[in-house]
Amino acid sequence: MEDMSMTQFFLDSNRLTGPIPSLPRNIIYLDISMNSLSGPFPSNLGAPGLETLLMFSNGIVGHLPKSICHSQKLIVLDSANNLLVGELPPCSRMESLRYLLLSNNSFCGPFQPFIQSCKNLGLLDLAWNNLSGILPTWIGNLVQLQFIRLSYNMFSGKISVIITKLKFLHHLNLVGNNISGSISLGMSDLTAMTQMEVRIGSFPYQAYANAAGEGGNSLSAVTKG
Repeated sequence: MEDMSMTQFFLDSNRLTGPIPSLPRNIIYLDISMNSLSGPFPSNLGAPGLETLLMFSNGIVGHLPKSICHSQKLIVLDSANNLLVGELPPCSRMESLRYLLLSNNSFCGPFQPFIQSCKNLGLLDLAWNNLSGILPTWIGNLVQLQFIRLSYNMFSGKISVIITKLKFLHHLNLVGNNISGSISLGMSDLTAMTQMEVRIGSFPYQAYANAAGEGGNSLSAVTKG
């Protein structure tokens, strides 16, 4: 594939097996989700013009390579439901990223600060991993967030009052962590959670609800200890 001139590949929902080959440098859209692909990612995963990368529901192993950081035009990254491990790569300048779905893997370590630079991020799904550490207060600065799912990790600390700045937030799921303390009275300011309709027009990535595994408008939080 590396020397091909095609820019879009739609190969999802098949019975493809084996490793992922090296990607063409000019690729823009790749969907290889819902196959039986295995092995690690190619080392040149990050093509400079790549905008959409859908690889969920395969058997991909290893780390998410740092080369993904070269895809600074990336809008959608969905690698949920694989066998990925280790910490997320320390990317920077990922301002275009709007949908980050990495649930149901074995990622570990703290929140990567690069997420802080994703000012257009609307959907963040890191559920069912081994991530840990304090929930960073800068989440409240990602004002475009509408959907946050961090359930079944090992996050600790309090739910920061700064999260009430997320005026568009309609789904917050922190189930199965080690969150402690009280629930801020400012949660009543999250008025988007009371709306009956999701702003579908702002979420053109059609698979987001299925990939996240849940729909609707909700607040799901638990405290332990």
